[in-house]
Amino acid sequence: MHIRFNRATKTCKWDLMVVYSDRETAEWNEFDLCDTSKIIFKYNRKSGETSAEYE
Repeated sequence: MHIRFNRATKTCKWDLMVVYSDRETAEWNEFDLCDTSKIIFKYNRKSGETSAEYE
C-alpha cells in the first residue's frame, strides 16, 4: 500500500502505527519523514514481529 504525506505540512516527525485485521498493532515513534522517502514494513509470521526498513 502506498501512502503519501502532504509535503506542505511543516512537521517532520511522525508516529506510525500498523493495525492488522486481528487488531494486533505495531508502532514506531518519531519517524523523520522529511529525511525518509520510503518505509517498508515486514511481518514475520513465525515470530509475530513487524519490522521497518527505511531510506
